[in-house]
This record gives sequence, C-alpha cells and structure tokens, in this order.
Amino acid sequence: MHYFCNSYLTGSRKIDECFSLYQAIETDPSRLKLINDKYLARKKTKEGATSPPFAYETMEGDIVTNEDLKGKLLYIDLWATWCGPCLREIPYFDTLQEAVKN
Repeated sequence: MHYFCNSYLTGSRKIDECFSLYQAIETDPSRLKLINDKYLARKKTKEGATSPPFAYETMEGDIVTNEDLKGKLLYIDLWATWCGPCLREIPYFDTLQEAVKN
C-alpha cells in the first residue's frame, strides 16, 4: 500500500481519499511521515490551490508579484537553455503568447 499511495499522490486528483485510507492502515511512523510530507506538499500545488507569494523581475527590470497578477491569466514555463526538449517547446510558447495576448 505504501508504494501505491506514494505514486498515487503524485498524479491523482483524489489525494484526500488516498491519504485518509493510507492513514487508517499504516502502522510504521516513518512511512506515515514520508507519505504525510508528500501529501502536504501535493496539497499546496493541487488544482485550484492559492499560489505561494512570489516576486520576479521582468525583462524590462520591473518587479512583478503574484498580487499584481491577481485575476489575470498566468502561464509559467520553466526551462533551461541546455535542454533540447525545452528548446523545442519555444515555438509553441510563441503561438500560445500570440493566442492570449489580449
């Protein structure tokens, strides 16, 4: 059950049900802590969760925070210049940017 719950918490939308079931049957405190930590981390990024506070510098040098963007569409794309698959995504980002520019 430990391995199932560990992987299920990564991709499932029913994380509360999974965690409740796991809590009811797990007797090993170290395993329970591991799954509890993963559950709490996943809850922070669950669909509809509130973004943690952030502040980033724009290409123009301005600072933008999550409060500045409240109520607006926000797309965050993390990639690296050395990553081949990341670089292949750039044309798709340009297409997305054009589609939502207004």
